[in-house]
Amino acid sequence: PGANPRWRARYACWFGRLARMASMPPLLDQGPTSFGASTRTPATWSLVRPKRRSSGAASSCSMLLEGAAADEVLGATAEWTPQSSQEAPDDLLLLDDLNDFDLLRALWRRYERKQIYTWVGSVLVSVNPYRDVGAFSTEMTIRYASSTPPKSPHLYAAAMRALADDGKRHALLITGESGAGKTEATRGVLNFLAARHTSTHHIRDRLQSSTPVLAAFGNAQTRQNTNSSRFGKFMEVHLSADGEVVGATLRPYMLEASRVAGNLPSGERTYHVFYLLREALNALAKGSAPAGPFWARMAHAPEWSELIRIGGPALAASARLDNGPPETQCLEGFESLVEGLIGTGMRHVEVAECCRLVTVVALLADWDSTTCSQKACAMHAIVAPLLRMAESDISTFLTRVETSVGGACQERYVRARNEREVTTLRASLAQELYATLFSWLTKRVARGMAPPRKHNGARTLGLLDLYGFEVFNTNGFEQFLINYCNERMQQFFNRQVFACEAEEYEAEGFDCDGQWRRMMAALQLPALALLEGEPNGTPGLFGVINDRSRCSFDESNEKGDKGLGDAITIVCSKHPAFCRASKDPSRVFGVRHFAGEVFYETAQFVRKNASAHRPDIVEFLRASASTFVCELLSGDGEAQATVGAEEEEEDQLAKSVSH
Repeated sequence: PGANPRWRARYACWFGRLARMASMPPLLDQGPTSFGASTRTPATWSLVRPKRRSSGAASSCSMLLEGAAADEVLGATAEWTPQSSQEAPDDLLLLDDLNDFDLLRALWRRYERKQIYTWVGSVLVSVNPYRDVGAFSTEMTIRYASSTPPKSPHLYAAAMRALADDGKRHALLITGESGAGKTEATRGVLNFLAARHTSTHHIRDRLQSSTPVLAAFGNAQTRQNTNSSRFGKFMEVHLSADGEVVGATLRPYMLEASRVAGNLPSGERTYHVFYLLREALNALAKGSAPAGPFWARMAHAPEWSELIRIGGPALAASARLDNGPPETQCLEGFESLVEGLIGTGMRHVEVAECCRLVTVVALLADWDSTTCSQKACAMHAIVAPLLRMAESDISTFLTRVETSVGGACQERYVRARNEREVTTLRASLAQELYATLFSWLTKRVARGMAPPRKHNGARTLGLLDLYGFEVFNTNGFEQFLINYCNERMQQFFNRQVFACEAEEYEAEGFDCDGQWRRMMAALQLPALALLEGEPNGTPGLFGVINDRSRCSFDESNEKGDKGLGDAITIVCSKHPAFCRASKDPSRVFGVRHFAGEVFYETAQFVRKNASAHRPDIVEFLRASASTFVCELLSGDGEAQATVGAEEEEEDQLAKSVSH
């Protein structure tokens, strides 16, 4: 708006309306039907906000928010025909009236013209088309990478605005509901930066190959997204004073390790890499692999021979992996994955060792407590050589427990584990192996593209990619954590977009009757207080769950005791963001999130929140497993140092955006 008082006042008025909309209940239906994979239609919103200039380090903020099916929500606009570009402008602030209907109608009409990006002042709104509309094409990259880029709204334009701003550290925060296009947006920005700024082939290739590699190990099909990220990551791209991309740092967050074990809901899969590896090993074992130098090398490489011989038939018989993609797609994906791993700087033998562990995890996950002793012994015989340990070692660890009693002269008692203990320990072993592998893998990827240690970069652009808000018919501990992250990010968004602007208006004398102060109070999300607890108040949901975990409370053996749901209800029922379940409140509780009410089933909350077996598993693997596994478990010392000399603590993200 500049210094023009008329435009300044109009902007403030519109901004107040946006703020009220942000604190209102959701306008769009978020039922499971709207989000079904087979019925999904374009409706995703993305909000990308470059931060205004300030005296400190400049930054930018990008948010993705998703609504329901566009044809359901905006069907009422079908007979509306735009008479001019002003009725569906590049910037929605040019609308005569910024109400809910006109805003959604303008976005819909722009989408019909394949214009998926729209500005709202300094905020970029994106409607996910769920098909290729050329948004990240080579032609589009060249246009926005030129010295005179177009002014039309685009994700590339948001990245350019951020880098053109004052200061050294900037960030695009990519968040929103599952399926909002967060991973594609991250990949698009990385490819754009590699094309826009000169870089060595070494750095460019490793930047571009990092996303598909992490997606194979960290993405999975869910009930509303076929390529859902089940982890979060923060990547900072480092630019020199001359504009050259000199490297990047990477930090992963909260992998959903529980996905690798246990029963998955209908329509969901475990991580992509399991299906790719299954088809590849099966084809190599049968001699039916595609022709070409890649597969010829795989078939004759000594580091793969034992894995193909043992793992191929074993994975082919895995019932848990029967619902995977077509064989041709998996074989193509596996070839791309191996090439990507090599492209990040890994050696062929390290790639083979990673695949050995993935095979072990898949076999452990496919083995349940109902497996007879004969089949269990057969499983031990398969898993042991892949871990390079004695069969008796893993058999004893999984089926027996040793307890020491006494002081200096301890007595040892050995007993057989019951079925529930075997199942829990087996699942914990699979999860711990996969989580450790994923952590090591991300560090290796980061090491391959880390900037030089002596590099004092002119500026950085950070990309935060988190899993999206989820609500299903049945929601568990994973959805609870994912939605908490999104609740926190929405509060951060409110702070950056609305509260900071409100403070500026108040400082400049635009605070009429304290309306901005009241707005800032209204923008606080009550669900956060329910989740985190309040000072000198209720401990919050996390407090109750953590307390039960510390006491090793097992909700599966409650009998006459109250369940976790009852404990949560007793402590938190009076909070305005708490929802009492109408059915079975001892096992179910609800939270009024910013995106709507979500009810969670408490089954396995305590088990998934507390890894009681981790010390035993780590000790066992260090004593018995292969050198490679011991390297994975060797700690965070040397490996952590290789992530990049410029890696900051986690709170640096908030600092880079808020300054």
